[in-house]
Amino acid sequence: MKIKRIELKNFFQFKDVAIDLTYPKGHEKAGQPLEKVCIIGQSGTGKTSLLRLMKWFISRDRGICEDSILAVPKDGIASIDFVVGDLEYRLSNNGPDLEYSSFVIKGKGKGKGKPSPADCDRILFEEIQKIAPLMINFPTESLSQRNFWGKKGNLNLSPFMQEIKAKFVERVKSVEEGAKKSKKNAFRDKLDITQLIDFDFEDIGEIWNVVEKDIRNYLLEESDHKSKIADILDQKDAGLSKIRKMQDELESWRANNPHPLTKLAEYLDLILAKLGLRVKRDIELKTIDKQGVVQLQTIEGLDVPLESWSTGTWQMIKTIIPLYQMKPAHAVILVDEPERSLYPDFQATIIDTYVSLAKGSQFFFATHSPMIASCFEPWEIVELKFDPDCKSVFQELQYEDKNQVDHYMYFPEYLRWDSILRRIFDLKKEGNSKRIQALIKLSELEVQIEKLKKTNELNSEEGQKKKQLCLELNRLLGWRTGSDGQ
Repeated sequence: MKIKRIELKNFFQFKDVAIDLTYPKGHEKAGQPLEKVCIIGQSGTGKTSLLRLMKWFISRDRGICEDSILAVPKDGIASIDFVVGDLEYRLSNNGPDLEYSSFVIKGKGKGKGKPSPADCDRILFEEIQKIAPLMINFPTESLSQRNFWGKKGNLNLSPFMQEIKAKFVERVKSVEEGAKKSKKNAFRDKLDITQLIDFDFEDIGEIWNVVEKDIRNYLLEESDHKSKIADILDQKDAGLSKIRKMQDELESWRANNPHPLTKLAEYLDLILAKLGLRVKRDIELKTIDKQGVVQLQTIEGLDVPLESWSTGTWQMIKTIIPLYQMKPAHAVILVDEPERSLYPDFQATIIDTYVSLAKGSQFFFATHSPMIASCFEPWEIVELKFDPDCKSVFQELQYEDKNQVDHYMYFPEYLRWDSILRRIFDLKKEGNSKRIQALIKLSELEVQIEKLKKTNELNSEEGQKKKQLCLELNRLLGWRTGSDGQ
């Protein structure tokens, strides 16, 4: 599943916005949905609202959570164009409900043979059954790293979250009962809840449980082999050939049953190395309940206790492992603030890591980070801005005249960080007020020093003071200067 276009009218701060999410003319994939999208904009311009809208449309307001309902005003219009296999369709709001406003099967054209709404549901359902998961949502706050591991690896949910989850369970039961009684709205009723993974309220620990179960089972079976060898060694009449046979069986078992932690560790180590960390391989069953299935060490081999993990380390691991485990191939993946708690040099590589874990999926990243933006081509950036009166939001286009590859003004991947801030994020000033004041003062000093040079007074007491002040301002501004202050 991929999204091609979003149109909004009178929807919160969006008065009339149409967002094209396809590759531009001149690109080898022209007209196809973008594989990754970077949503940037001032606070309050609706970046998170866009993510929530996509989540609402994909779920068809069904099966996520009651609090996720994103009602469109009566005078508002919201529509999203989707592509699923050979199907292209548009969902639009009709009051609180969603309906098809167009539905096309590639190769069959429009008009004659256009399927009925009931057929649309049936055809679409047959296609989306092949996609699991259909959507994954990573909100800004998806879990607390300090309360992540319970006795079984689950989240310790707060009373509020327990109430939300209880409502969700009841809603799923209601939907399932409705599906048994009526075939109406087949897509809405039949959509498998496991296809919608929303970590805004779901237990991310459930995915870790799968990893933990595989590793536990491996360690238990390995321990059983070792115990059998130990029992033979304790026997007085144990023959050398018998011992060797048991050891060979253990090695053969290991060769045919790779440790489930090994492959995961190899992948994570490539990323953790930038943090001076690596995954501990030789973990024991007795430490899993306390430290979890992913235990970390420094490069030198010193254990890093779970409570000592940095927020940035948690941010990375809590999102990467679910993607690694689920291996989504055709999902829409929403990530709000991927840069959270990550150092700038790490931000510059995290996008490629996400995309490599879910090839074929479509990513939407909402961010304020120039390092994140530098990972995108200009047509992959959706910039939201307030109008001069801050009453509505529009999309600032990155190209001139027509949406063609050679008409784009800026290419973030080739810009310096400060250029990205000023050209892509529209930061008007090149520093805070102290920097501006220092630049003005330095400019005045340069004029004064030049006058003193002409009158041969540069070596006077006044001239020396001005030179020292000039050198000090240059130092504060991060500039290199000669001994004469120039």
